[in-house]
Amino acid sequence: MRNTSWQKVADWYDKHLGKSGEGTYHKEVILPEILALLQSEFPENSSAHTGSSPLILDLACGQGIITRELDKLGFKVSGLDLAADLIVAAKKYSNKHINYLTGDARQASKYFPGQKFNAILCVLAIQNIAEAELVISESKKLLATNGKLIIVINHPCFRIPRQSNWGWDESKKLQYRRIDLYGTSLSIPIESRPFKARKDANIKNEITWSFHRPLNYYFDILAKQGLSVNGLKEWYSNKTSEPGGKAKAENAARQEFPLFLCFVAN
Repeated sequence: MRNTSWQKVADWYDKHLGKSGEGTYHKEVILPEILALLQSEFPENSSAHTGSSPLILDLACGQGIITRELDKLGFKVSGLDLAADLIVAAKKYSNKHINYLTGDARQASKYFPGQKFNAILCVLAIQNIAEAELVISESKKLLATNGKLIIVINHPCFRIPRQSNWGWDESKKLQYRRIDLYGTSLSIPIESRPFKARKDANIKNEITWSFHRPLNYYFDILAKQGLSVNGLKEWYSNKTSEPGGKAKAENAARQEFPLFLCFVAN
């Protein structure tokens, strides 16, 4: 299996998000949407940490920005990530209620023998794992009856690294989204800290990988595990442009082209 762990960029990623993720899409868009989604799925969840609280697994949890918020709401949460330094950071920020383990999402079931989860999350992570189908099959093994698998990815129709961009139509005074490739599956190298590395010769730039797949790929690998999508949500940018000649068009475009896509399957 291909090693796409974020261990080499763990320090950068931890500093980028910090404890609260302030100013990031994680904090401003993804986290409130995830919390609202889980609260709607489990409206009877107690705020107390009890044995009857829904069991949630956060696959490829990073430094735990989502797991610790779920813990605050009373969910019984476990987090798994292949990057050992991100798990160290997650434990630093979190409390004893959360069960963090260093491990591979492609072999998730071996870390939780005999356990079943009411919901499994994989947020902005499956797009960075080469063998996405293994993540799905392992999740299936760990889902309780009627459990939900919730996957969040960069929107594959509009947010394709190096193959999508903004454009400006001067005649219509319109900002549009240009898509160069969509149907082709791609392995795309991403420079994780390019600006910092260019300024400081002592800092080694590292590459992570993004795997673009069209929508039918995800539906197919879910169906092979007997999972069907019963919820599909698209999440948009929270940002607004500074006043200026193109601000109105830019703000309108942000609300036409979603940043993220969320699947809910069981």
